[in-house]
Amino acid sequence: MAEEVANFKPSGLKRKASLNVSFSVKKQRDKTQLQISKILQKSEVDRTAEELELLTKSDEIVKKISLRLEKKKKLLARAEEFEDSSNVLEEKCMKLASAISSSQYMVVYSGAGVSTAASIPDYRGSNGIWTRLQQGKDIGEHDLSVAEPTTAHMAIYRLYRQGMVKHVVSQNCDGLHLRSGLPRRALSEVHGNMNLEVCTKCNLQVWRNFDVTQHTARYAHQTARRCTQCCEPLRDTIVHFGERGSLAWPINWNGACAAAKQADMILCIGSSLKVLKKYPWLWGMDKPVKKRPQLYIVNLQWTPKDDQATVKINGKCDEVMKLVMSYLKLDIPMYDKLQDPIFSHATILHEQEEHTTSTQILVSPDAKLDNNSLGVAFNDEKIDKIVSDIKKEKDIWRPFGNEINIIPKALVNGEIKTEPGQSVDYGNNYSVQVDIFDHVYQEIAKKILKKTNMEYYNKNYDEPLDLSKPKMECDFCYKNYSSSLCQFYQKRETKLPPSGPVCYCCDSEDESEPATPTPDTEKKTTTNPGWFGKGYRKRTKKKR
Repeated sequence: MAEEVANFKPSGLKRKASLNVSFSVKKQRDKTQLQISKILQKSEVDRTAEELELLTKSDEIVKKISLRLEKKKKLLARAEEFEDSSNVLEEKCMKLASAISSSQYMVVYSGAGVSTAASIPDYRGSNGIWTRLQQGKDIGEHDLSVAEPTTAHMAIYRLYRQGMVKHVVSQNCDGLHLRSGLPRRALSEVHGNMNLEVCTKCNLQVWRNFDVTQHTARYAHQTARRCTQCCEPLRDTIVHFGERGSLAWPINWNGACAAAKQADMILCIGSSLKVLKKYPWLWGMDKPVKKRPQLYIVNLQWTPKDDQATVKINGKCDEVMKLVMSYLKLDIPMYDKLQDPIFSHATILHEQEEHTTSTQILVSPDAKLDNNSLGVAFNDEKIDKIVSDIKKEKDIWRPFGNEINIIPKALVNGEIKTEPGQSVDYGNNYSVQVDIFDHVYQEIAKKILKKTNMEYYNKNYDEPLDLSKPKMECDFCYKNYSSSLCQFYQKRETKLPPSGPVCYCCDSEDESEPATPTPDTEKKTTTNPGWFGKGYRKRTKKKR
């Protein structure tokens, strides 16, 4: 009886003792696996007799560790970058060029490798962002806003203008495909565009000449600015990892899916395809194998689609596209800032909105001024403000007397028609005094005349309506694409929201003056959003 009492242990102590035993067994097993792993990494010659005996005793552990080491070697080998020799590269590029020339509907899937030549790092390359983070190295600072389209971007643009490329699906958010000249309807930026902010309520897209993602992050996409129509917050278009892109533009999944259905050839350039492989509708997987589009891959690393590719080219994107374009006998256009659509389509920030960003703003290059401009860029808003401040009369022709000479556009027998007492100077079709500001006054006088004496203004100044010319949404697109519709994102008027504060960073009231409580705010009870953020209060039950 005394022995039974001595050996008696409470149930809690028994459970604890069993856990200690299992923990010690696991610890011993982990120690053995570590020893075997070190032995297997040695060559067979360097292994001792004791180590060989340990390997023979634990066959199952050896098999598991061997499979694990082989998998690790494969992953390391796939992450390595490899370039084909010059002869092999030329031969593969010739095959790619012949395939492009014979293709009826080619679609391009581009990745981060297309933009590495623009000093934008990729993700999974040997010097990519994720690779450096895994190695504990500094990724550095990279300003994507100063990047410019590369040779590969311009080559794809030329193939599109030539009619050889029908659609481009881009995984990059740098917006360089759009800036190279590709119209937005021929482009699907499935991960967004860093220069674009949208209003989801008005379905309004605003193209900016700076990076709009300064204040945004994962699951937090408001850019601190408001829509100029409905005052709702503008949001960026970036699709972070773990998010689902739901915007119509610039993601354009409808265009990508429609192009993938018609494609007879797919060119994957600069992409690891580890993300795009998860979208079966992009690869024609619902079709029989023989009817699926031919696949050509240009990448320095292994991709999960290498086995299905007709030709896999291990080379840099710019070098490959140079060879391919030379075989196609097509010139690659040089990037020209004057032809960059972002400068003619970007919506400029209002003066009161300039504090919402501190990123670098792209500045338009100095274009050749029109002869009639006299080097003066007129701000219509300022002129309208001056006009509204000036007291208007019913009949007004020369509001500033002899100081201003307004020359009508109407011509009589090839000569300028003038009014009595009006001086004429034929230089640059304007009568200009010594001071250049006279031209500004002339513009103001025209606006005043248009608002006060419309009949006289239409008779002498307005040009006759030419019905043969189509109504153009965008001069840039009409000039470069012969299209009366804008091929990119229309430039919006620079103005403030109709009501409320300009931005969300100025949305809070002045903290120095506490707001006086109103009857509505006094009756309103504060709610705790709880764990799920649904607005429910914790530990409260509804009355039945």
